[in-house]
Amino acid sequence: MTGCPLPEATHVTAATAGPNRPTGDSSSADRTDSAISPLITGSCGTRLARHLYNPTQREISIDKINGKDLLGPNREFDLRNCASAVPEGCTIQRLVVIDVLPLTSLRFPLGESCLAQLQELSIVNSSLESTDDLFECLAEIMPRLERLDLSGSRLTHIKGVQRLVSNGLKTLNLKGARINDIDGLTEIARHVRAGTWTGRMLLEELDVRDNVISK
Repeated sequence: MTGCPLPEATHVTAATAGPNRPTGDSSSADRTDSAISPLITGSCGTRLARHLYNPTQREISIDKINGKDLLGPNREFDLRNCASAVPEGCTIQRLVVIDVLPLTSLRFPLGESCLAQLQELSIVNSSLESTDDLFECLAEIMPRLERLDLSGSRLTHIKGVQRLVSNGLKTLNLKGARINDIDGLTEIARHVRAGTWTGRMLLEELDVRDNVISK
């Protein structure tokens, strides 16, 4: 099994990331931009994430106590932290982030990543906000995702969710968010009824309770 090298600093972001705020001379800033995200170079960076990796369960679990230390200056959670925390030759199948309320957006790595093996992603009780590419980015970087829990977030729509479902998503929990648009789900249902759905259809559980969906 191949290892999981840290992806390049080039990234797809599900929210517009603010500019880096390096200190010191420009050469130092260049090294930061071209090598490793500032989120994992500090005293709480990679060492903390690696400490949280459970090799038996193949999971990383992050809570409100340690989660704030893994957020960037714009309250983005950089998923490269998790990819770099997995030892060479290992994989991660489950990532759980609970009660990290400052979290508003995600930053995704490009290219080969241990996150490609992820089967379950839970970001619960956060301030995660909607962007047009959020679900499509999740589908791209986590093609084997089976369970997704974004309950208790600030999501307002689910644009692009069709690709996640087509990949084989089995469970989708969006309870207690601010969703007012479920066009993505109604489009899936329309294609399924018409026999024109071309992707996989393994979805078994869908929870959109306690949102603001218009009747």
